Amino acid sequence: MLAAQEKNPKFSFDFDNVSLTEALNTIESDANVLFYYDENWLSGATVSGSFANKPLSDILTSILAETSINFFRLSDDKIILNQNSIVYDSLPEGFFGKEQTDTIEERTDIKVYSNPVFSNIEATKANTVT
Repeated sequence: MLAAQEKNPKFSFDFDNVSLTEALNTIESDANVLFYYDENWLSGATVSGSFANKPLSDILTSILAETSINFFRLSDDKIILNQNSIVYDSLPEGFFGKEQTDTIEERTDIKVYSNPVFSNIEATKANTVT
């Protein structure tokens, strides 16, 4: 089966003191993904390491470990790198506390006779001398 057809394809890379930019370019080419990032964040960063038959997320976690760069996989082929921030694609369970199980009832007994904001505008217009 081709790597691109697998749900979580595995890749192999061997980096020997290459710039982080060069490593990302190699990964882009071989893994058929696009990285979006500010090149200034990677200035001077280098990568060394061998990765054999590893998921892309494991490789990225490893090569970015010594930096302030995090990644977020937007889609199968788009990966956003950001600095000093972690992007989550879902909220943790229980984020809002107790689940809301009550239903909301619609009130039909409230009547609105005027809108004060627009009433004030109309009153101002009526008092304007032209």
